[in-house]
Amino acid sequence: TGRIGGDREALLAGRRQMRTTGRAVLGVLLVAAASASRLPLSNRPKSGLSAFVLAGAGKGLVQQRRGAAGAICPATRDGAGRERTQGDAAALRPRRGVPGVLGACSASMAGTEGSGPRQKDLDLYHKMMACEDPDLKAAISGSLDVLGDAIRLYGPKGCYASFNGGKDAVVILHLFRAALARHGEATGDWEKPRLVYFEHPDEFPEVEAYLKESVATLDLAMTSFECGYAEGLSQLIDAGGGRPLAFVLGTRRGDPNCKEQGSFAPSSGHMPPFMRVNPILDWSYGRVWHFLRTMGLPYCSLYDQGYTSLGKTHNTRPNPALAKGGDEYLPAYALADW
Repeated sequence: TGRIGGDREALLAGRRQMRTTGRAVLGVLLVAAASASRLPLSNRPKSGLSAFVLAGAGKGLVQQRRGAAGAICPATRDGAGRERTQGDAAALRPRRGVPGVLGACSASMAGTEGSGPRQKDLDLYHKMMACEDPDLKAAISGSLDVLGDAIRLYGPKGCYASFNGGKDAVVILHLFRAALARHGEATGDWEKPRLVYFEHPDEFPEVEAYLKESVATLDLAMTSFECGYAEGLSQLIDAGGGRPLAFVLGTRRGDPNCKEQGSFAPSSGHMPPFMRVNPILDWSYGRVWHFLRTMGLPYCSLYDQGYTSLGKTHNTRPNPALAKGGDEYLPAYALADW
């Protein structure tokens, strides 16, 4: 009996020692994981996201290139103005598209972390809510409610807005800023607006300049792709671990792709799964311009040169209805027959 009791005590002591050792090993692993989360992106596990992130003011343009393993590396420029990834002497091809100064990636993929109170965005939200214009008051409130629902359902990190520099996208940008500010004020969860832009070789230089200025001035987080919509959005979803994504669009009634969409519409079958969010679905051309001018919001300079819709350089011209004579045109907001 004494021997059995002694063996039992030894067994229990051994188990206690194993638990103590296990806790110590777990602690070491947790410390190692915390340290790894602070490593530069070039030393962390690879991501599938391609293209680049336009970080906000002070961070410049951050290039994200996808290699064979989907590597994302901080990018810098060499003395000749060519891009180089840190730790790699091979020069990448010169950047085309949206101009900017290349800077180093932050560990949180520049611009996607909580950014603290965003006073400009909050001021814009309060300005919108104070608007008493009979054509805008209810429209603004309704649009902010749609965006608020999207943020509540998908979270501020799961909501992206399409931003291509067009007038409808400009409206979306600023409504999105205001909705995120309202969410931040209510919850303390402040996030930069996340935007998506698809590059095109025939983009207007004026559009590219406007995009760059907007990102820098408003401290936005923009992801830009050099591929098609389906591929780019698939990469965006994969980069978020497959989490549900809401994509805010400037779709309005009468647009060719609108069809029977509502404020919330699941993506089409040929696209990756995401929720389309249409906060200005019932806005007219006139209301778009009334909103931008009443709120004093900047827009692409081409709209002051007679352009009423911005496609690409090969298929877009000023609107003849705005011609003043010669090569001069009235601004887009002067169009009467819309």
